[in-house]
Amino acid sequence: MKYKVFIVDDETASIDMLKYFCSRYFSEVMEIVGYARGIDEAFRKIKEVHPDLVFLDVRMPRGFGNELLDRFPKRNFEVIIVTAGLKPLNFEKYNILASISKPFDEEEFVAAFNLFINKKVESHPL
Repeated sequence: MKYKVFIVDDETASIDMLKYFCSRYFSEVMEIVGYARGIDEAFRKIKEVHPDLVFLDVRMPRGFGNELLDRFPKRNFEVIIVTAGLKPLNFEKYNILASISKPFDEEEFVAAFNLFINKKVESHPL
């Protein structure tokens, strides 16, 4: 079984880099099921594809990441925040798993995704 991953970011370069890291390090356990460049588009697509994990940019031209999370009061996916130096969202309020900074660092990405994997393994032990 592969985990379904969705990316929300307005920058093509960021989307491409996240896709690259996903395929380079975790292609055997994850599948990119879509991406969106804004809050409204992300909301529609996430409801359709039901991802396990969302990489979410904090700030986009037409909104902030917390606006998307507010639309999912009971969500069934984990969130890793993507930020370019802005203060990350309130981790406890939004149940954020981790954050990674732009420009992306491979080790930071791998560590954040491993947190996701470990949480999934803990919640569904063999």
